[in-house]
Amino acid sequence: MFHKIKFPGCVNQLEKIVSFQRELLNFACSSSSSLPITESQLKTEFGDEIGEWLWDKLWTKRKSGKKAQSKLHKALEKLIRYIERHSTMSTKIMDAFDHDIQFHKHLNDPNFNFKYRGELSLTVQKVVKALLTAFYTDLLASGFPSVIHGQTQKFNRDKFISSFWSANSKLEVCPACDRPRSPKVDNKVYSDADHFLPKSIYPFLSVHYANLVPLCLDCNRSMKGDRDPIDEPSKEPLVNTFHPYTNSAISQVNVIVSRDQVGKRQVRIEDKAGMPSRRVASLNRVFKLEKQWLDHLDYVVKSTVEDVIEFRRRLTRRRLTLTLEDLKDDLEDKLTVNLTKLGEKHYYVMQCSYLRYTLTSNQELTELLMESIK
Repeated sequence: MFHKIKFPGCVNQLEKIVSFQRELLNFACSSSSSLPITESQLKTEFGDEIGEWLWDKLWTKRKSGKKAQSKLHKALEKLIRYIERHSTMSTKIMDAFDHDIQFHKHLNDPNFNFKYRGELSLTVQKVVKALLTAFYTDLLASGFPSVIHGQTQKFNRDKFISSFWSANSKLEVCPACDRPRSPKVDNKVYSDADHFLPKSIYPFLSVHYANLVPLCLDCNRSMKGDRDPIDEPSKEPLVNTFHPYTNSAISQVNVIVSRDQVGKRQVRIEDKAGMPSRRVASLNRVFKLEKQWLDHLDYVVKSTVEDVIEFRRRLTRRRLTLTLEDLKDDLEDKLTVNLTKLGEKHYYVMQCSYLRYTLTSNQELTELLMESIK
């Protein structure tokens, strides 16, 4: 992830929801669980209030008015059925879950590897993934009751997004791409809750607070999708990523504008720690930032030319002539101001990068001056 962000204020609620997720997974892996699932069975396991609520979530209503099993219901039964035939896998699944949800404590640990991918067979992964992804889509979307998360109001995906933006109120851009942040209408922010590590690949982290980040719709649906920021799961996976909350890219990379041999402008991201960089390559593979920002560079140049034209007009009214030195001084002032507004104004990452390049290139500076005369 590119911009520096703060954890939302709902971390405690999400931790309790992960605890409940573990209880549900443990229920499915328990030898005492039996089919068909009944409401009384759920009440015995989770208590009357949660059991009644969960029983309701295991069913959906058809247009005919009849009830049908929800995705969560089907996934829960499928895992119970699997454990009935392979009881020895129960401990292994729970051990992998307990291990993987601690990933946020090992972001700088080169030896950390996810057990879901490394130790569970593809068959086990499939049945576990169905349950935990349904936990996100069926339950977080509609909301968890206060008895689970400890707050007075229902907690759902929208509450998470609202909590995130409250904690990051000064951030006016998408944390990943620097586009404008998603719009807010009637106190609801219409952004997606992205899974930094995709829930389709890391389902144990489907509701983990350190794995959820609101992004603009373009980033989550068009650019990122299910792309995994981890390039090699068995080789220092976490240290070679820019984790959104604890290891953002903005202070660790240089975004460089330059021209190639034929004079065409180009954009590249360089890791301050040195190149080649797996984590920069991952950033480009997942979000295509160099391509996105190159597409936007023409607009940045045009906007800068318009600013120079206005600066020239102000000088002309005072009967002064714009020189290269005047232009350079003005651009330096503009860069200083713009750097303080990173994250507050969209595409200021590219704006600042282009100004830096112009200030170090007499050719670019001269062309900018000439463009303002046309």
